[in-house]
Amino acid sequence: MNKLLSAGFARLKKDKFFWVCVGLMAAAAWYTVFTVCLNRKEYDGYNVGLDAILFGHVFCMGILTAAFSGLFIGTEYSGGTIRNKLVIGHTRRDIYLSSLIISITAGLIICLSYILAAMIPGLILLGFSEGVMGEMLQVFFLILLMTAAFSAVFTMLSMLNQNKALNCVIVLIGVFVMLMFSAYIFQSLDSPEMWEEYVYMDKETGEIVTEPAEPNPFYVSGTKREVYEFLMQFLPTGQSYLIMTGDLSHGKEMAAYSVLIIIGSSAAGMYCFRRKDIK
Repeated sequence: MNKLLSAGFARLKKDKFFWVCVGLMAAAAWYTVFTVCLNRKEYDGYNVGLDAILFGHVFCMGILTAAFSGLFIGTEYSGGTIRNKLVIGHTRRDIYLSSLIISITAGLIICLSYILAAMIPGLILLGFSEGVMGEMLQVFFLILLMTAAFSAVFTMLSMLNQNKALNCVIVLIGVFVMLMFSAYIFQSLDSPEMWEEYVYMDKETGEIVTEPAEPNPFYVSGTKREVYEFLMQFLPTGQSYLIMTGDLSHGKEMAAYSVLIIIGSSAAGMYCFRRKDIK
C-alpha cells in the first residue's frame, strides 16, 4: 500500500490537470475578493464580508472531482498501470484504496486552494462579519466531507470502467444529472404553501382589485416532501444547494450522510473491482 500511495502522489504532483484545477480555484478566489472589495468602495451600504464569499466554490467541487477522477484513473487504465500493479503482486483492495485516497486528497486540495487563496487577501481587505465563526467552521467541515463524498463516488465509477473517454463522459454526465435533479428538488421545496394576496389596478376600469391568498397547487407536502428533504440532505449536490443558501439546520445529518456515502460507495466499488475482468 505504501508503495502504491508513494507512486500515486508522485504522479499527482506531475498531473497537469490537477494543477490547472488548483490554479483556477485560486484565480477565482482572488477575482471574487477583489470584485467585492471594489464594490464596497463604489456602493454605499455594500458591506459584504469574507464569510459571504469564502465558500462560493461549493457548486464547482462536484464537477472538478468528477473530471479529475475520470482523467486520473482513466489514464491508469489506458496506460496499463493498473494491470501492471496486479502483475507485480499488489492486491485489488490496495489498488482501489490507494486510488481512493489519492482522489480524495486531490479533491480536498482543490477545495482548500479556493478557501486559502480567498483568505490571504480577504482577511486584510474584507474581514469577517460579527458572530459567524462558529457557523463558518461548520460549513467548512461540511464542504470537506461533501468533497470527499464526491471523490469516493467518482472513484467508484472510474475504477469500474476501463475506457478513459467513456469514463470521463459517464462521471461528468453523472454529476450534471445530480446537479439538475437537486435543483429541481430545491425549487420544489422552496415553492410556498400559499400564494400571497395580490393587489393590482384593472387597466379598463381603473379600480383596485385584490386577489385573495390561495393554496399553491405545486406545493410539495406529506411523504413526498419528506423524501425530497431527505434527498437534499443525502445527495452531495443537494448539500451544495443547502450550504450556499445557508440552510444548516440539518448539518449533523448532512455530515453523517457524507460519511455513509464514502463508506458505502467505497465498499461497493471495492467489491465490484475485485470481481472485475481487467484486460
